[in-house]
Amino acid sequence: MYEQYRADPNSVGQAWQEFFSDYRSPMVEAAVAAAAPTIAPPPPIAAPPAAPTTSAASAAASVPAAAPAPQIGEPIRGAGAVIAANMERSLSVPTATSFRNVPAKLLEVNRKVINGYRT
Repeated sequence: MYEQYRADPNSVGQAWQEFFSDYRSPMVEAAVAAAAPTIAPPPPIAAPPAAPTTSAASAAASVPAAAPAPQIGEPIRGAGAVIAANMERSLSVPTATSFRNVPAKLLEVNRKVINGYRT
């Protein structure tokens, strides 16, 4: 129905026109996000210097090696991009946890009652 509204807004009822006027389809949002320009990769790392001389090599042996540069991957597209977007959005949903002290004997009695109804 939303696709029908996008093609011709007058083809749906007035109530639906009001609803769809500010509606954003998750599929359209994902397509817009996928079409957004990606961040340019960092410039390539310069080539390592020439091999050190023997005296410099012994001095360099005491210095720990630098960590390897992180590899740049490809942007996520398609269903994976939608899943990632939904996961990011879910981080903004407030959550609440409640705790109750329940005696273990009560749990055992309730389990027996429930299992009795199941048989």
